[in-house]
Amino acid sequence: MSSDPSGKIVEQALGAYKKTFAESTISDTSGDFPRFAFSELTLGKRLGEGGFGVVSEVLAFDISAHEDSHRPPETSVEVETTGVEVERKEEEEDPDFQGRKFIADHCIRNDSDARYAIKILKKSLVDKADVNLMVKALADMAVETHILSAIEHPNIVKLRGVSQQGRYHPEYFIVMDRLYDTLDKRLKAWAEVFPKPPPMPKKNPPSKRQSSGSTRSTSSRASKLGCIFGRKSSQEFDDDEEKEEQDDTVEMNPTTIESSPSNLEKKKKLLEERLVACFDLASAIAYLHERNIIYRDTKPENCAFDVRGDIKLFDFGTAKELPPQNSKRDLTFNLTGMTGSLPWMAPEVAKSDPYNHKVDVFSFAVLLWQIVALEMPFKEYESDLRLFWEEVHNGPHKRPEIPRLGWPKPIELCMRRGWAKEPSERMEMKQIENILRKEIIRVRKGDDAGLRHDRRRSTFVFRR
Repeated sequence: MSSDPSGKIVEQALGAYKKTFAESTISDTSGDFPRFAFSELTLGKRLGEGGFGVVSEVLAFDISAHEDSHRPPETSVEVETTGVEVERKEEEEDPDFQGRKFIADHCIRNDSDARYAIKILKKSLVDKADVNLMVKALADMAVETHILSAIEHPNIVKLRGVSQQGRYHPEYFIVMDRLYDTLDKRLKAWAEVFPKPPPMPKKNPPSKRQSSGSTRSTSSRASKLGCIFGRKSSQEFDDDEEKEEQDDTVEMNPTTIESSPSNLEKKKKLLEERLVACFDLASAIAYLHERNIIYRDTKPENCAFDVRGDIKLFDFGTAKELPPQNSKRDLTFNLTGMTGSLPWMAPEVAKSDPYNHKVDVFSFAVLLWQIVALEMPFKEYESDLRLFWEEVHNGPHKRPEIPRLGWPKPIELCMRRGWAKEPSERMEMKQIENILRKEIIRVRKGDDAGLRHDRRRSTFVFRR
């Protein structure tokens, strides 16, 4: 890669970083994490890339060749005078050495898969030497490092180490857990298991009337989920209500969905898997909001599954800590507009109006619809962004269509109250998290296993 960025770029990136955390109550603890040189890494395949960074798996950390240069000078002098035993003692007492060794020793799983990955700036970006892009990229990496060093949640990717090079060096990187399928890939896989039925012949002309505030079409796949959900609320089912729900379940058209017990059980498992993913993401975002952090880019490409199948939120370059005044929960702030990705972006962000943490609620509600419906939201606007702007972010404020029958009222409530036009009318993420927990327990017939995030801990974590 190129040499260090010019002083002007570093100065501007540092200024942007400091501005982001000017009133911060979040401590930057990245200095407590193990540090590695880029030359110590053996990289495997490229896993993905974003606007500025690229993520690659790490096959090995070769720390032995660099321990002499990594060790503080006074340690080297003592080793020369007292021998190997003191050298070992110094290494054992050096927390950074212990952390480096721990990660190096556990780099590969028993099944030969890489446990860690790094995120580093794209070489093409560095070579391009565009001052504005480099400032934004370096500042984003610094922000992501700061935030990830200070948070810990089972559904947020964990920071494991950082680069020995300074944050504003083009080879600066962060070490994280290696993730596998992104949510957008998993959505496609789920859709293949639950294929869209062929269109039914129409006996009557389609009605011109549309659901108020919804976009123009929803696939028959989405409207037939009632046979799995049941068509009742998740609140307090007694035996009679469960019997009625079972009666509802068999009232489906066999030409539109296979109704064999084995097929329904398969679809129920698929539904449960998707609801758990939604619940886990809701919990992660609620956790951030409790710490006054907004994520601002909730979308399938920023969610991925680890080796155990747990979904994780990653890519915190656009995350932002709100001013302390946000504890009142109803204030809005003049923050950067057009941040995030358009289909999931709240109207106030798209229009560069003042906003707060409720923008994440909007994005999550659209993502929730996408996971339940297994359809791309607002796909009818893909070729007409002007119409999207007029009908979704303005005017009628259309939203993805929710079928009249088939989806539980609590799930509908999360969507409708999540993507409401007025931020003040939107739910809090904690409310959505609690509703989704109840829905999962209902689908599981009372089983709440794995729904207590405070009891889940990641393995292979070095703690000082």
